[in-house]
Amino acid sequence: MAIVRQHLLEGVPVSKVCEEHRIRPTQFYQWQKQLFERGPGVFEKRPGAREKQLEREVERLRVRLAGKDEVIAGVSAEFVK
Repeated sequence: MAIVRQHLLEGVPVSKVCEEHRIRPTQFYQWQKQLFERGPGVFEKRPGAREKQLEREVERLRVRLAGKDEVIAGVSAEFVK
């Protein structure tokens, strides 16, 4: 990443970057290609452990609430008779 950055952000010519780091230009361009292909994934939001835990808790509470709704509906049905 630092080698590709040297060219992209600092404007150092590819030939000089490759010479300095003793790599072939084909290797440099391969790394650059990988960076551009995988780079967008950096900005995608992935749920973390805390978010997953909260999602599980929300689902648990939904199930509990649904059970309470059934009980209330049953009790209400008895009083309406």
